[in-house]
Amino acid sequence: MKTLVELLSELRRLDIKLWVEGDRTVLPQDAHLRSNAPKEAMTPELRTQIKERKAEIVEFLRQSQRASSSEYQPIQAVSRKGNLPLSFSQQRLWLLNQLNPGDRSYNTFRGFRLTGQVDLAVLRQSFNEIISRHETLRTTFPAPNGSPVQAVAPPQSVNLSVVDLLLLPEDEQCERVQQLAQQEVQRPFDLANGPLLRVTVLRLGEQSYVLIIVMHHIITDGWSMEIFF
Repeated sequence: MKTLVELLSELRRLDIKLWVEGDRTVLPQDAHLRSNAPKEAMTPELRTQIKERKAEIVEFLRQSQRASSSEYQPIQAVSRKGNLPLSFSQQRLWLLNQLNPGDRSYNTFRGFRLTGQVDLAVLRQSFNEIISRHETLRTTFPAPNGSPVQAVAPPQSVNLSVVDLLLLPEDEQCERVQQLAQQEVQRPFDLANGPLLRVTVLRLGEQSYVLIIVMHHIITDGWSMEIFF
């Protein structure tokens, strides 16, 4: 039988993330242990092992969290006055964009089918709230002296584009949806001026919609996209 450290090391190698959710005073066996795993990484055998050793894992994660909180000082917010430097990853993406202006390789895309009565005003309000909470979604990357900096804009309303395809036959709707989605993915971003997030709603029927969201990779990544949605 694997030790707990061996089991957690295997999960880490497979990029399977575990965390404890909820009240820390709850007994380990009653705590909510959550997971996030790449497709097909979480095998039935691993799922069984995690379930059988849940209490051990919860206690280990709690101890690790307590040790971390006592060892490290909390992260202090940086002043937003003046120019903010880019992270190494942002520097790389900015440079690639300079070498190949208009490159769409780093446009991240998600499309969702929405079924039911969609309140577009509430949808826009939801996007605005998320953008207000997360500075990266309203950050641009000008280069006033030839070197890029991060410019964080104040909270602003998202431009929610709505395209009405109600009058098209179903087969033409499908073709048009694919065309519009491809156009949005291929449309380049202006890193210096933004915005670096685009939202489009395609209305197919009274209770049928497609939501298209495109962001530049310089403000998001795969893990962030999961949190966003």
